[in-house]
Amino acid sequence: GLPPLTPPLLKPHLMDMDAVLQPGMVTLTWTSMNIDGYVMSIHAGLFKLNDLVSKIQDLVDNRIDRNVRMIAGLDLVDLRMDESYTLDTFVAMQEKHTKDLTTVIRAKSMEVEAAVADLIALIQAFPREHVQEEVSEEEISKIRAHFASELYLAVLQATSTSLVKIKDRVGSRTSAGFLYLERPFFDVQVELEIPNVVMNPSLVDIQGAINKCSRAILSCSKEIAIWRTEANGGKAMYELISKDRDVIKTVLLLTGSIEGAKRQVYDYLLTFIKYDWLWKGNMQQAYQEFMAKDPSLEDFEMELKRYVDVEGEITKIP
Repeated sequence: GLPPLTPPLLKPHLMDMDAVLQPGMVTLTWTSMNIDGYVMSIHAGLFKLNDLVSKIQDLVDNRIDRNVRMIAGLDLVDLRMDESYTLDTFVAMQEKHTKDLTTVIRAKSMEVEAAVADLIALIQAFPREHVQEEVSEEEISKIRAHFASELYLAVLQATSTSLVKIKDRVGSRTSAGFLYLERPFFDVQVELEIPNVVMNPSLVDIQGAINKCSRAILSCSKEIAIWRTEANGGKAMYELISKDRDVIKTVLLLTGSIEGAKRQVYDYLLTFIKYDWLWKGNMQQAYQEFMAKDPSLEDFEMELKRYVDVEGEITKIP
């Protein structure tokens, strides 16, 4: 069937068809001499009307709906489940990805707007024989507003879906550690910064990278010009998307996404405290105290074994 709001645009053409049918309802009878001509005119009118409807359907399907569906299905974030990232690589990759897709969305938006203009022009210019009434400006405004809304919803869907993908990836954990799915989200190392054991990059830096990625996704809509209609007053698409309730909710969740991992990270780092004597103790003093006992060869072997065992325990920590 025809897309919503399109039938009212056909009102002049339907009136033209009614004018063709009118003689049969008013003046002609089955004994009229020109009945054959009347039937032929009906067939010609129906053929012409069907031709218009087919062209409208083809234009909407292939130049409007197809582009709108393509935009709605875009992933504005590049998350590869089999890879881990450094923070700088992650941010740079996402910013480049969103920049490339912004160009795609902008081009498709322009294609859809041009197609809607062609749709209106097709209906207005299609020949009529009996009725000269034009399509009302109100109906033209409605059809533009309808497809502008469809385009906005497509960009909104792409934005929301992409933000949720980041949230789901960040929130995925296994018993092996935080920020895990199939592979760790980020390359994170535990390092010794005497006198403390720290995580590198820090949770603050990880949260900052996630926030930058979220902003990059939202920034796609900053460069997408929304069509000026009575409904939106010519607002930028970013203004509308950034105020969407679901988008705001997801962005807020992402802004605090690492908070839930703090306790887990802290507990993990605590596993190294039992070994802090290795770096906090005075090695020279420990050596002198050991040598003061006049150790035997067996004592040396036992002390060495103690350190080897400690090394093995540390190596086994996930």
